[in-house]
Amino acid sequence: MQLKNKKGFTLVELIVVLAMIGVLTAIILSLSMNAGKPQAAVAKAKSFYFGSQRILIQYRADSPELQTGYLSYKKGAMTYTINTGDYMYICAKAEKNNGFTELKLAKLSAPADGTAANPATGYTQFQFAAEITASSTDHSLLDKLNTFSTDDDEGYYYALVDDQCKVIMTYWCETFIDDISKSTDTA
Repeated sequence: MQLKNKKGFTLVELIVVLAMIGVLTAIILSLSMNAGKPQAAVAKAKSFYFGSQRILIQYRADSPELQTGYLSYKKGAMTYTINTGDYMYICAKAEKNNGFTELKLAKLSAPADGTAANPATGYTQFQFAAEITASSTDHSLLDKLNTFSTDDDEGYYYALVDDQCKVIMTYWCETFIDDISKSTDTA
C-alpha cells in the first residue's frame, strides 16, 4: 500500500499564522487609536490660545492696576505685577465636565540689570507661583477662563504671556509638568 501525499497545512502551521495575524492586528489597532492624539493636542492648544488671549485682554482692562498698564495677580496680601520685559506663565487644569478647576501663575522676571530677558541664556526665572481655585478669595480669572471651556476639556493647558497681555504660546498635555516653580536660571 502506498501513502498518498497529503496537501494542506498542519495544525502547528495554522496556529503560527493565526498568532502572527493577532500580533499584527494588535499593532495596527494601537497605532490607529493614538493617531489622532497629536492633532487633538494642537486643537486644544489653539482653542486655549484664542480663548485665553481674549480673556487676558479683558482681565487687563478690568484690572485695578490699569494706570500702570501691566497685568497683576494677588497671592495672600502680596500683589505681583508683570512689568516691562517680564512674562507670566499660566498652567490651567481642566477636568472633564467641570471645566477649568485650578490655575497656577508664575512670574518670569527680566534680569535686574535692565537687560532683556532671554530664556536661551538662562536669565529668566520663575519668581513666584500662585494657585487659584474656586475656593480662592479672588478667582475671577479662573471664572473668566471657564467661559470658553467645554465639558470635554480635560488635561493641562499652558500659556506664556508677555507684559502687554499678549499670549506668546500655548501647549496642552494630559499630565501636569511639575517643574513650573523651579528656577531656570543657569547663569
